[in-house]
Amino acid sequence: MKKYKLFINKFAEKDLENSSKYYNEQQEGLGNAFLLEIKAVIFRIENNPYQFPKIEKEANRYIKRWEDEKIAIENGRWGPFIRFKRKSVKLPKVDGKKPDPEELKNYTLEQVQEIIEAEIPGSIKKKTAKKTKKAPTKNKK
Repeated sequence: MKKYKLFINKFAEKDLENSSKYYNEQQEGLGNAFLLEIKAVIFRIENNPYQFPKIEKEANRYIKRWEDEKIAIENGRWGPFIRFKRKSVKLPKVDGKKPDPEELKNYTLEQVQEIIEAEIPGSIKKKTAKKTKKAPTKNKK
């Protein structure tokens, strides 16, 4: 059976950490027991996500993600697409066919940004260094 990797959102991790501290304040060792139970559930999900139908659906949702840029290649009802912020962007056909999800795993962030820019012009802004103005020099006469 294929083993999956469960990714925990950084906000959820912080929430678990705060909850553990709170439980330890209420009763010594309770926070540690809480975290052990969470780890056990994560282990169960990773080893058999089919026992959790909602999680199974989410596990197969993403092909590739760049969370900081709010960009993802996702599996959709009618095939893979790019999610950019809250917008859906169609993937261009390659040789008249939709790209294969296995091929999409190899796409780089730059390739995906080019596709987004082609569909939504001006959406990807290149980061450029700000030009500093030189102080005006006084001409001595």
